[in-house]
Amino acid sequence: MVKIRKEIKTLFLFSLLILLFNGCANQLPPGGGDIDRTPPEIVSVYPVDGTINYKENYFELEFSEYVDKRSFKDAVFISPYITSPLEIQWSGTTVTVTFPDLLKPSTTYVVTIGTDVVDYNNKNRMAQALTFSFSTGDEIFKNEISGKVYSAKPSGVLIFAYKIKNDTTDYLQYKPDFISQAGVDGFFRMKGLSKGTFRLFAIDDKFRDLLFQSNQDKIGIPFKDIKFESNDSSFEKLNFFLTEIDTSKPLFIKAVMTDNLHLLLSFNKEIKYELKNFNDFYLYNGNKFIKPKFIFSPSSNKKDLVLVFKNYKDVNTADRLNIKSISDLLGNVNKNIDTTFIKNDKPDTSKIEIQNILPANNTTNIDFVNAEFVISFTEAIELAKVNYIVELSDTLNRKIPINITKLDDASFSIKPTAQLFPQTDYRLSFKLNLITDDAGNRNDTTIVFKYRTISGLDFTGIMGTMANINLNENPILVLQGVDNFKSVYYYNLNKNANFKFDRVQPGKYLLWAFKDLDSSKTYSYGKLKPFKYAEEFSYYPDTLELKPRWILTDINYIFK
Repeated sequence: MVKIRKEIKTLFLFSLLILLFNGCANQLPPGGGDIDRTPPEIVSVYPVDGTINYKENYFELEFSEYVDKRSFKDAVFISPYITSPLEIQWSGTTVTVTFPDLLKPSTTYVVTIGTDVVDYNNKNRMAQALTFSFSTGDEIFKNEISGKVYSAKPSGVLIFAYKIKNDTTDYLQYKPDFISQAGVDGFFRMKGLSKGTFRLFAIDDKFRDLLFQSNQDKIGIPFKDIKFESNDSSFEKLNFFLTEIDTSKPLFIKAVMTDNLHLLLSFNKEIKYELKNFNDFYLYNGNKFIKPKFIFSPSSNKKDLVLVFKNYKDVNTADRLNIKSISDLLGNVNKNIDTTFIKNDKPDTSKIEIQNILPANNTTNIDFVNAEFVISFTEAIELAKVNYIVELSDTLNRKIPINITKLDDASFSIKPTAQLFPQTDYRLSFKLNLITDDAGNRNDTTIVFKYRTISGLDFTGIMGTMANINLNENPILVLQGVDNFKSVYYYNLNKNANFKFDRVQPGKYLLWAFKDLDSSKTYSYGKLKPFKYAEEFSYYPDTLELKPRWILTDINYIFK
């Protein structure tokens, strides 16, 4: 009997385990179904947008699905800024947010729920930020600003708004007066603004501390400030490009002679050297000054500069280096650097070699109309010697006339002065064995690069007219390839509002334009110190798919 009871007990426990296992298995989601890609939405708000004489000290939201509570907490922005923590209570998909203190009388409050909110199951982000406002008085501010952040990943970029005065205040050192957030398509809307002048910035705020940190955050600078003189107005198309703003000057690290003629200068960031800055560098000892014969930037490392001297005996008499001025790529300048340098008695035995060439060897899509080759050597070389050793020819050894210009003392641009032929093979030869460097070193070789031109039959293009633009503002159109297609074409509207892009490679393009107010021929992102507005830009609304051998005409582009 005891044995039977034990068997019954064992069978009961075994059956119970099977039931529990099946029960747990039934809680799993069915396999093979579509993954939820639907972003969460806010389906109701209390108080409703625009409420006046509001007497409560809380607001309430209902979502379309369960959302991650932590992501919601980090996505709530309230203006005027609330310093004390909010009390957040959940009941299913509904959340109640209570203010820590009584609300100020006769004040408009603006609540923004940003796109950092994600759903609970698949972490889908809210597609657009939601903003609503209410007032504790009988009047509510209804001014609003909208626009778009143009970036590869605009979702989550914060929009900081400051109510400004006519002064030189560095507003970005303070938390913003109003906040909004860009959606997945970059669109944002800032509501509940009062009368006055506002300056907005787009900030990719990495740490969500509501402060701009130039060493970590990208920023978009506006093309103008927005002024409201009434209480129910709107401004649209305040658009932003994001950029890095580095205001630190390039720092000198060290100066080392790599042999008895070459002095290598190292900096903490990439620097911009131009031929006009040649006289900014010299060695000295007392009243004796030794200037370099050549200066060039190695193509392998743009943080370095190489100074080449003519006579090592003169170098040995010097003990200090002076740099009058050096600039980084953003225009930050460091002046009057005076330092020692490490000498080296080793003779220069390095041969002239080719460091880099663009386009690369064996490129088969060279444009036969606008061909250009850029060559960089490992050593400085006179322009006359480059002209002596370079030859462009076809496969029948017919020479093509070329023009060579110096970029720096080791880099040169080579352009044919006669038009090349389509679908033709060409050779660019460098007879290094014909010359020596200043130390007498010779490279006994000839290097040949091979290229082929395109047919030219597959080119496409676009034609059209731009409206709502002042030609005195120097508008420039940009036809820019999308996705992994990097072709970019420019057109300056300096005569009339008609434009034409020809000799365009087939593919998908975006068309946009900007007002080149500083005549730099490139888009200016603006500056913070001293403050300078960005240039205004506008995008054509449609992506252009340009097919081979077909010109797209009658494009009506309204700048707005």
